[in-house]
Amino acid sequence: MAQPVAVQGKSDCRDAWVKTLCDLAEHDPRIVAVVNDSVGSSKLGAFQKAYPTRLVNVGIAEQTMIGAGAGLANGGLIPFVSGA
Repeated sequence: MAQPVAVQGKSDCRDAWVKTLCDLAEHDPRIVAVVNDSVGSSKLGAFQKAYPTRLVNVGIAEQTMIGAGAGLANGGLIPFVSGA
């Protein structure tokens, strides 16, 4: 289970999201991220660098993003879908 993130000063909730996602992915190879061409705004660059084969970028296609997440889940993976 992910541990709470200690933050000093102001922070962006996306920083906590990516740190937690990376922590989870480190311990579970079924964790994948699905984005709609929003790696930058979702701050998923660190995840993409650490797990390049576990990030699915569907481009500007929100319906496809949700469908891809559902299909990955149906196949036994644990998708985290972000359209930030």
